[in-house]
Amino acid sequence: MQGDSTTGVLTRLKTTTANSPAAVFLLIGTNDIVLAVDDDEIVRNITRIITEIATGSPATRVFLQSIMPRKPKFASRIRGLNTRLAGVASETVQRGLTSGPAWRVNPAP
Repeated sequence: MQGDSTTGVLTRLKTTTANSPAAVFLLIGTNDIVLAVDDDEIVRNITRIITEIATGSPATRVFLQSIMPRKPKFASRIRGLNTRLAGVASETVQRGLTSGPAWRVNPAP
């Protein structure tokens, strides 16, 4: 959803997991940066989103997309966040999405 934040995703997540989707692609975090959300909170929220999907819909495959680039003034911060998110998603690495690397968080069933 365009213009969303990690907090907004957390607010609506039960609706998503209730439908047991086959896969969820998370492209989230860039708006949090503009909203001046602390990096630790961004990583904590994304980790919580992944955990809640795994708990509420265990068969759902989760793909975590790297945070997309924004203005040059955010480049260093985004690189740092993406490094931290790579650690969060330390499972199978999936590549080939146009906006940067994506990491599959849980293995295929």
